[in-house]
Amino acid sequence: AGALLHQGVVTTTTNTAIHNNNNNRNETKESVVIPKDQAKAFALYQHAGELGSTEGWRNVIACYLTGEGVTQSNAMAKYIAKTVFQQDLNLEEDDD
Repeated sequence: AGALLHQGVVTTTTNTAIHNNNNNRNETKESVVIPKDQAKAFALYQHAGELGSTEGWRNVIACYLTGEGVTQSNAMAKYIAKTVFQQDLNLEEDDD
């Protein structure tokens, strides 16, 4: 599931300016940190599911099972699996 794998991202950009008169180069590097946002990831997975993405629903189920980005709920995970995939999740213990 994507929510479980995403650890945040650090991107680096390099800007190069060339001064034509004597070919001097000026380079600057800038790092941008994109933090992990589990609640936003959950909302996007749910939206993708509502648009017809089975992967989106699988990620929503995983989020409910682990509590990533949403309050953990085995009952909700089971309900979605049953409703969307017509499958029962065999979980050893329920939270509800």
